Amino acid sequence: MGTSEAYLPEQRSSATWGGADPTDSLLTHLKPRCLMECDWQVPLGKVVTWEPDRPSFHFVLSGECSILAEGGEDISLERGDFVLLFRNGPWSLRRELQPRAADSGLGAEPCRIASGVIASSGGDVTSLFATLRSFHATKLGHDNAVLSSIVPLIEDEITHQKQGSRAVVNLMLTVVAVEAIREQLVSLPATSVSWLSALQDEDLGPALTAMLHEPSYPWTIEKLADRGCMARSTFARRFREAVGESPMNVLTDIRMQIAKELLLTSSGLKAISVQVGYGSLSSFTSAFRRRFEMTPTQFRRKKGRKN
Repeated sequence: MGTSEAYLPEQRSSATWGGADPTDSLLTHLKPRCLMECDWQVPLGKVVTWEPDRPSFHFVLSGECSILAEGGEDISLERGDFVLLFRNGPWSLRRELQPRAADSGLGAEPCRIASGVIASSGGDVTSLFATLRSFHATKLGHDNAVLSSIVPLIEDEITHQKQGSRAVVNLMLTVVAVEAIREQLVSLPATSVSWLSALQDEDLGPALTAMLHEPSYPWTIEKLADRGCMARSTFARRFREAVGESPMNVLTDIRMQIAKELLLTSSGLKAISVQVGYGSLSSFTSAFRRRFEMTPTQFRRKKGRKN
């Protein structure tokens, strides 16, 4: 019997899987996930409203309805449509879902909707989505074969509620949400002020990507400017114009969000401070307190973790 050589990962052709692009970098950092909170039927001729404090989604499982988007635009939806509301706050997150009574008879299929929020363990999705169009509807059953195949699977899990159904549904809804977010990122105007536009800028993108991938590195303005082959002052000015904040403030945001996630694990405070780029526990504690008005230890106690 012949022998076969081990096929090591580094031997694979780089053409089979490209490097991370700006959207990969952002989504990997954000780690967005859908958390389904309710499954409801919209009564014929009635209005259902809901005002969560985070970006949210509505997934039409059956029937037809309409959603009242920002600015009073009434958009018709049907089975398989997925709606993302990127912004929170009382002015934009009031949803009014109502059946199209004029087109529906008494025997019309009930309108059933799964709704929930978009959470993130890697950053504040509310601020990062602020420059996206506040409302986005994805038609799953028309052009995307993979997503359209998810619709009946989600319906089945919600209807039969098998063991682990909630986790499975959240995972599948997250795939749908990421696809919708990706559609928005691709169509983002070049003039928008956000992390998203900076990531897609050929000069600024390498610096922001480096911050996301290597938060523990001792970055300085000069080192970040070198990533885009720019002078220090030019880089700092263009970065602020694109993002609305200084490079070092954004770096601190990234580090603090990662620190919050690590503080929910059993890692020691000293190890966490090194992982997020601080040379000493005291400097990490000071930065954390400035950002969240509590120390890492107080944050852990609040979340029920021991040091």
